[in-house]
Amino acid sequence: MKPIKIKSITYCVLVLLSIVLCTQQTSAQVKLAGLFTNDMILQQKTDAPIWGWDKAGANINITTSWNKKSYKTTADASGKFMVKVATPVAGGPYEITVNDGKPVTLSNVLIGEVWLCAGQSNMEIPMKGYKSQPILNSNEAILESNNPNIRLFNVPRGSRTTLQTDIKPSQWHEASPESVAKFSAVGYYYGRLLNKMLNVPIGLICCSYAGSSIQAWMNPIF
Repeated sequence: MKPIKIKSITYCVLVLLSIVLCTQQTSAQVKLAGLFTNDMILQQKTDAPIWGWDKAGANINITTSWNKKSYKTTADASGKFMVKVATPVAGGPYEITVNDGKPVTLSNVLIGEVWLCAGQSNMEIPMKGYKSQPILNSNEAILESNNPNIRLFNVPRGSRTTLQTDIKPSQWHEASPESVAKFSAVGYYYGRLLNKMLNVPIGLICCSYAGSSIQAWMNPIF
């Protein structure tokens, strides 16, 4: 085998890098904000925003299975896009497809009532409790928690001083012993009561941070 000159190796590396970069640019696919995953719940009877990122100028088409309606938009110069979709009365499951030429489909989506569970340690403490801090009667409630019409979403901890448009990766989960044990006790008991009283799907988003200052939850102008 003949040895390859250094100049030839450098040329080959540059060609390979160019191919990789071109492939990444042409294969870029839509990325939805972390709140939008399979098994999620959207608020009923409203215009629910769905947003994400793609290539700048990419044409985005969002289709909702409950009414077969398509919503079209274009990603801005930074790649961000947002569309508001009209939601029906509570029901499901449905699918939402976000398509820029390569479709991304969200499945098992319900429409119902969505509540934000925010605050400090009294909201954060999970159904399983903490060491030496049990939750009254939680073991029985956890064991009996299987309910596909209650969906739970934990926002991962993070601190920022400016308004954010995305979160660290997380996932919606149907209520089950595993997911409920790790979810806010206050939030779950409240959502379980709402589901029983209203007989509609309930989505609970827990965004809590023990020991955080009250200023972190207030509008900066105050």
